[in-house]
Amino acid sequence: MHLWIGVENFAKIESAKICIDSYTLFVGPNNSGKTFLMQLVQGLSNKIVNLLEEDAMDILLEERVERYSRYLLNTNNLADFVGYINDKLHLKKEQLVKEIFGKEISVDRLYMEAEIEAGPFPESVK
Repeated sequence: MHLWIGVENFAKIESAKICIDSYTLFVGPNNSGKTFLMQLVQGLSNKIVNLLEEDAMDILLEERVERYSRYLLNTNNLADFVGYINDKLHLKKEQLVKEIFGKEISVDRLYMEAEIEAGPFPESVK
């Protein structure tokens, strides 16, 4: 699975999409926004779980028996789950940026993308 966090018109950054499930190297001239972008990605990775509410988990619910619930993220529900997160990011982008940096910083768009890559395993492993 690959995860990306993207941003548009944030501080000095016109557009960026960063893969967060592997190593990423930021290269650019001094004062171009590399550190700011890294701080945003780190801050979002710490706060994104707080965006998930019960209805988000219902998207992933595979089975519920008494007090036990099993959740599954697969190709069938991935788009709905990412869409849910993107709706929350859209609604709360200014608040999230302010919490991360301690001040208001303009941001047009924050988003997440995800992809489950084909591999030797079945589509869903239980």
